[in-house]
Amino acid sequence: MSLEFSRRSFLKYSAAAAVMVSCSGLLTACSDPNKPVLNKTGTQTLLMATTTVNAPTVSGSRVTVPITIKSDRSNPRLLRAENFRVTVTNGNTVKYDSYWSSSNLSLTITVDGKEYRTYTIEKGKTVSCVLSADASLSAGDTLTIRYYPNYPEQTEYYATWNLKQS
Repeated sequence: MSLEFSRRSFLKYSAAAAVMVSCSGLLTACSDPNKPVLNKTGTQTLLMATTTVNAPTVSGSRVTVPITIKSDRSNPRLLRAENFRVTVTNGNTVKYDSYWSSSNLSLTITVDGKEYRTYTIEKGKTVSCVLSADASLSAGDTLTIRYYPNYPEQTEYYATWNLKQS
């Protein structure tokens, strides 16, 4: 075996190395499975909670979003307004941010025709709820909804829906 390295081999391996280095930057764009993001309405599953966010409705300065949640974990899951964060942005400008425990964020949970403000979801149970916020939406705004299934114990896990208004 020869230890000679021709100019042709050098160029070939240099080009291959350059391609590999340039493609390695693509790996940083991979999403975090503990923080899934959906840029439309739809369903996501995180920590054994299957959550569907439906299209929001706007009435004056009130945004209402219908949501369904099914829990598949063995221990019960407490659901309340603090499990959600609602943000309205336009470009880099934050127009509204509920953060947790905001007084103008409400959650109405409906189970078997009865309404609750808080509810403990048992394994296999599906609940419907309506998330409401005192936030006005304009064309071009993005409504961001975050659901923290295990709030406040595990705030590093959340599912996000970014809903661009047309």
